[in-house]
Amino acid sequence: MNIRKNTALCFWCALALLVGCGREEKTEESAGELTAQEQEGYTIWTCQDHMDSNDVELDGWEHVTFVSYAPEQEADETSDAVFCLEKDGEILYQFPYVMRDNRRILQHFVRIPAVSIQDYDGDGDQDVIILVEYEPMTISEDPENLMEVRLYRNRPELKEFVLDTDRMSILNRNSWNCTIQEVMEHMEDVDHQILLNVLTDAIEE
Repeated sequence: MNIRKNTALCFWCALALLVGCGREEKTEESAGELTAQEQEGYTIWTCQDHMDSNDVELDGWEHVTFVSYAPEQEADETSDAVFCLEKDGEILYQFPYVMRDNRRILQHFVRIPAVSIQDYDGDGDQDVIILVEYEPMTISEDPENLMEVRLYRNRPELKEFVLDTDRMSILNRNSWNCTIQEVMEHMEDVDHQILLNVLTDAIEE
């Protein structure tokens, strides 16, 4: 292997990561619009640990209302939560789903413990952090509920949010997802792990 070429590749990979760490991806199935019929299967959820107000001022959106919709388990026990930005009762934006068709696999929704709007990646734009709890749909004497963190990176110039899947994967895999504070405390560890992965992949190539 050409050492000079490999070193240059590592440098540019690291530089690109420092500019915007973490791959931004949407799921295969985009959120789409929440229809009136679908709203009948959901109820507005009030988080125990929420921001001071659902009415927020987001970069690229100005004054909007952040609304969490919890699925009614009687309708479909595999349905997942839905998150939207609304204004004057109209849905302006629906956040991307995590799973295809917004259906969980062998899990059902329990609650939304926390929602936070803050700039978690240091790019100057307000992002959205959400914690969602699920119960496994498996036969077990004492099944433990699962916590999942969702990170939505704000792209104000495009008026959209994208799932920060790289950071989410590391946080959830290490169970750094019980509280918003815990998520933020480990964000530097997550970014270091992503950088290490990129450099390792570059060297192996």
